[in-house]
Amino acid sequence: MKDDIPAMIAAAVFFCCCANGYRKKVIFNQKNKLENYNKMVEYNYYATRQGRKKLDFLTGLRVGFELLWAILTAEPKLTVILVIFFAGSLIWAFVTNYLRQQRLRKSGILEVDKMTGTVFEEYLQGLLNRRGYKVSLTSVTGDYGADLVLSNTDKKIVVQAKRYNKKVGLKAVQEIVSAKNHYNADECWVITNNYFTAPAVKLATSNKVILIDRDRLMKWMLEMNKGA
Repeated sequence: MKDDIPAMIAAAVFFCCCANGYRKKVIFNQKNKLENYNKMVEYNYYATRQGRKKLDFLTGLRVGFELLWAILTAEPKLTVILVIFFAGSLIWAFVTNYLRQQRLRKSGILEVDKMTGTVFEEYLQGLLNRRGYKVSLTSVTGDYGADLVLSNTDKKIVVQAKRYNKKVGLKAVQEIVSAKNHYNADECWVITNNYFTAPAVKLATSNKVILIDRDRLMKWMLEMNKGA
């Protein structure tokens, strides 16, 4: 969804520019119809105040459609531009969503979402091993906050794995910081198939914890699949 935000902002700006550019001309050309519409609204208001019968819903709906049609037909170029723009927006949204789904399937993240916590840790063991680390899993109980311990030629890293259906919070960051001290590690990571809450990100920044979220994990997975 967040990938669509720039496109949505651009759409709103474009629409506002078009509407503002033709606003005066449309209002001028349809002055009489707009006045009739305003009179209908005023009639409804005073009729309600004085207990008289209001215009029924269908009449109001018909007048509303007539007003909309009048605005659209007042400036054919504007209508064509808007139709093309909204059709293009729908096509863009469809293509973007299709490519995103293809990327998800190709990465294998959808399978990861179905894993248990233990299987996720084992999957990360293989993934990180492919990235050049020597990886060992900690014991299921008494792990002191670390699920994996990584090492290479110059540093030791402790990792907490979180296969979650929701965002990862403060607790995971607090636990891995404690694990870093316990294992005398040089770095500490939290890896998840999801994302992190704002407080978790803030705490991780102040404690130099590296957060690997869904997007980064997918990137690693795609790199691994490509090299397979």
